Amino acid sequence: MSTTSLLNRKLRKQILYEQWMRRFPQPQEMFYGETYFVDGVNGSSSYDGLTMEHAVDTVTDGIALNNADIALNAQHNNKIYIMGGTYAEDITGASQCDLIGLDISRSGWSPRIAGTVICNNIKGMRLFNLQILTDGSEPTVKTSGGISPHNFEMHNCEIRMSASETYGFHMYGNAYYVKIVNCRFTDDHDYGIYIEGNCKGLQIIGNYISAKTCGVYFKQGITTDHDSMIRGNMILRGQGATALVTGIDFAMTNRTPNVKVIHNWIAAADAIHYGSTSDPTFVEELSCIDNHVVSSAAGTGVIETAES
Repeated sequence: MSTTSLLNRKLRKQILYEQWMRRFPQPQEMFYGETYFVDGVNGSSSYDGLTMEHAVDTVTDGIALNNADIALNAQHNNKIYIMGGTYAEDITGASQCDLIGLDISRSGWSPRIAGTVICNNIKGMRLFNLQILTDGSEPTVKTSGGISPHNFEMHNCEIRMSASETYGFHMYGNAYYVKIVNCRFTDDHDYGIYIEGNCKGLQIIGNYISAKTCGVYFKQGITTDHDSMIRGNMILRGQGATALVTGIDFAMTNRTPNVKVIHNWIAAADAIHYGSTSDPTFVEELSCIDNHVVSSAAGTGVIETAES
C-alpha cells in the first residue's frame, strides 16, 4: 500500500471519528483543580487563598476564587478548606466545588456558618463537616425562585435552627441527584427537610432529624421524586414539641415512581404517610421496607398501616 493511500485511510478514519463525536458528544471528564483555604482568624482578603499561610478570611472570598477559576477552567472541581471558627455570613453556593470543614479543636465544633447557604442554580457543590446555624429569618440551607441545585450534597453537617425557623433544608424547584448523608437536623423547627419541587435521584441517608411537625416532607401537588431513597434515618420530635406529627409525609397527589423508604427509625404519631389513595399504583411504586416505628398513637398513613 502506498504512503498516499495509507494517509487517506487515516484521514477518513479521523473524519468519521470526528463526525461520530459531534453526533454523540461524550461527557466532559471532571478532575480536581485548585485548592483554596479560608481562615477567619489568620486569613486576609488580600491573600490569594492558595495556601494555609495565605488563606482568605471569609467563605464568600473562597467561593469567589472558586467561581473565577471555574469560569476559566470548566472541567475543574475545586476544594475549599475552612478552618475552625464562626463565619457570620450568608453563603451563595459555588458550582463544582467541595467546602470542607477543618480544625474542630480551635472552636470546639466544626467550622460554623452563622447564616444561610443558598444553593440556586449550582452544579456539583458538596458540603462536608460544617455546622450551619441561622437566626430564624431564613432556612438554613435553601433554594429559591424555582432554581434548584443539581448534584448538590451535604455530608456530616449539623443543621441548627432558632425557635422561629420553619425549615432546615428547603428545596424549591427542579433538582437532580441531591444527597443529604449523615447530617444532624437539631433544635426547634417545624420541618427538617422540606421538598417543594420535582426531583430525581434524591438520597436522604443516615441522618438524625428532629422536628415539630414533620421530619421529611414532600409538598402536595408538586413533587414527583423519581428513583429516590430515604434510608437509615432517625426521625423524632424536636425541642418544644410533645410529639412529632409525621415522620415522612408524601403529601403530594401525583406519582412517586421507584421511591424506597427503608430501615428508618421513626417516633411519630403517623410515621409514614401518603396523601392520596385514589390510585393503587401510588402505593405499589413507593416501597416501604423494614422501618422501625415507635408511636404513642396508631398511625393513619396508607403506607404505614400497610407495611411498617
